[in-house]
Parts: sequence; C-alpha cells; structure tokens
Amino acid sequence: MQIICLESEALYQLVDKVVERIKEKKNTVEDKWLSPAEAMNLLHITSKSNT
Repeated sequence: MQIICLESEALYQLVDKVVERIKEKKNTVEDKWLSPAEAMNLLHITSKSNT
C-alpha cells in the first residue's frame, strides 16, 4: 500500500481539476440553484407544507 501526502491546497486544486474534466467530458453545465421540484425530489419530500 502506498500513502500519498498532499497539502490541503494541492488536494483542493486536484479535486477542482478532476471535476472540471468530468464536466468537459459530459458537456454539462450545472445551474447554481435547484428548482423547488428538484430540491423536493433530492430531499425525498412528497408534499408541500401550507405555512
């Protein structure tokens, strides 16, 4: 087993590059915000509250 040590800043830069390459390959652009319906789906909420 190998152990690789990275400074936290180097790790974050690596993760950012990996995410960037994955997005390039998929040609997707994520919106910063979710719609209410998407949020409810992700949170497994089936009905709206009437407050």
